[in-house]
Amino acid sequence: MGRPPLNLVATYVCSVVLAAWLAKLTHLKRPASVFGLVTGVAIAMTFLVSIGISRAYWGYFISRPARLNEVSEIVKIKAVVPFGTE
Repeated sequence: MGRPPLNLVATYVCSVVLAAWLAKLTHLKRPASVFGLVTGVAIAMTFLVSIGISRAYWGYFISRPARLNEVSEIVKIKAVVPFGTE
């Protein structure tokens, strides 16, 4: 087995530092439950924000909507004519 990935090591170091900081700040003997709760809330908020960004950028939340029925009625596209307004 090779070396662990750098992002895994960095995540572990950050979590240890944050857990120690949380224990010192709150004087909890076992801050793991609070640390886990904060981590879970951060993950949930990130997920919800990513859904909102997907909606704003792509026009749908998580999965692409079904194809419109009118698309199956297209036989052939003869030409595409660009136009613009001034």
